[in-house]
Amino acid sequence: MKKMLSVVLALAMMLSLMAGCTPSTSAQVDADPTQPPAASAVNEQEVVGSATEIKNEAVDGGTLTLSMDKAPTSLDPLKISGYNAFVLTTQMGDPLVAHDASGSGEYLPSLATKWDVSEDGLQWVFQLRDDVHFQKGTYQDGRLMTAEDVAYSINRNKQHVNNTLSFVDEVKATGENEVTFYLNRPTATLLYELTLAYYMIVPKEEVEGWGDDFGMHFCSTGPFMLESHEIDQQTVLVRNENYWGERPHLDKVIFKVIQDGDQRVNALLTGEIDIALSLPTDSLERVVNSENLDLISLNKVQMNSIAFSLENGPLTDPKVREALILATDRQELVDGAFAAGTAAVTKLPLCSNSWLYSEELEGKVPDFDPEKAKAVLAESAYPDGFDITLSYASSVERDRVGVILQQQWKKYLNVNVILDGTETATYNDLVHTGNGELYMGGLTASTSDPHFSLGYAFDSAKAHASYNPGPYINEKADELIYKALATTDHSERAAIYGELLDLVMADYPGIWFADQFTFWGVRKGVHMEDFDNWFLICNGFNYNAWKEN
Repeated sequence: MKKMLSVVLALAMMLSLMAGCTPSTSAQVDADPTQPPAASAVNEQEVVGSATEIKNEAVDGGTLTLSMDKAPTSLDPLKISGYNAFVLTTQMGDPLVAHDASGSGEYLPSLATKWDVSEDGLQWVFQLRDDVHFQKGTYQDGRLMTAEDVAYSINRNKQHVNNTLSFVDEVKATGENEVTFYLNRPTATLLYELTLAYYMIVPKEEVEGWGDDFGMHFCSTGPFMLESHEIDQQTVLVRNENYWGERPHLDKVIFKVIQDGDQRVNALLTGEIDIALSLPTDSLERVVNSENLDLISLNKVQMNSIAFSLENGPLTDPKVREALILATDRQELVDGAFAAGTAAVTKLPLCSNSWLYSEELEGKVPDFDPEKAKAVLAESAYPDGFDITLSYASSVERDRVGVILQQQWKKYLNVNVILDGTETATYNDLVHTGNGELYMGGLTASTSDPHFSLGYAFDSAKAHASYNPGPYINEKADELIYKALATTDHSERAAIYGELLDLVMADYPGIWFADQFTFWGVRKGVHMEDFDNWFLICNGFNYNAWKEN
């Protein structure tokens, strides 16, 4: 039994390593590394058991029921945070552009039909569909979407704390079905950013009518519309009968909140749910051994890290930060906190499968050396140790990491770690206010482009966001990040990122210790074409999930 699981996990991990954060990058040597390809889980599904490998004829109707471990507190794109919120919001809205499901690295029209870029790269003009209606709401009756709606939504939602469109000054409606993005610097990543749930188009009437409660009454243009959203209970979506694209096969989609990992697996085994999102690693063996279930390995890799507060307490001393890094045994953290084959040791603020990652770059980060750690701490303002709080959104693995780290730092440095595992919303509030000392979190990398890990982690525009909670603020780092975005030359970008790593690693901003692979459990008879691009159920033209009766 254990051997079977280890074989499955080994295959899944091997495929993930071959694929990188996105599977097509290494295979397509001519692909532009600045244009993140769409992730495809077909290979993984065929190896570890697939919900899509039986190509029966699709049927309409039925309810797809999924579980998630935590409930988003808001579905408003301006306020969403965390993977579950992305998954939910993506089903109800449409992006301007979409990933190509084939993994070609191209972007396809969605709400935008085509786009052009000025020679200097500072103006992007998008032509829009003229047949898109909003879902019916309380303050509008399902009217046509306009260019003004697109400009309003992007300008509003780019104010999200994660600020992934910091390079966009403004979006304007420049024609009846046309919008223009005005950039403050050229960037190669605009199209990728526009696929994210932050930038779903919303009707102004609903936003202003509901005010702070819009996140409980989300309304957009997508294939499914919100019927109910009960925090900590369930969220129910129903088919949008006035959708502009291909009619969804499913009548209804239900997302149930089941916080306990064993209970999620039990619900999967009994048929209470069809898909269990983000299975705890200790439960994978039960899924593998069920003839009614498939274990799906996603191409998304979560980079686990501990960011140091550079504003509060002992961590303002660089000697303290260096000592903590030297006193951290990453291998022990991975071995003790994660099930075998579900995570790998890493040292850099990069997805370990990124085209940039290398052993040479790992050399920029100090290895585990407890004796040197003691010597370095002795040179600091806290030679005898100190108390410090480690804050994080609680999970089985993070709870274990906290305990092991607590033991390591006490043993080697006499540092007393106070564990503060909380709900996701509470942790996010702490990050946004900057009142923590140590922030343990994870960045989900669905692309191998280093900008979406390394670039995000040290961009001052993302200060006090989940990407850069420290925050790390350095004008030279910003300059290098933006310089890398302005070129498409692979070797030139690699050199720039190498210089960036030299700069930031010398400041000891945190500890990157594990890449964690994501597994879902799926009942046979569920047919999906995309498990990776924020788990898209239907998008009107190349994804449309269905369920056997």
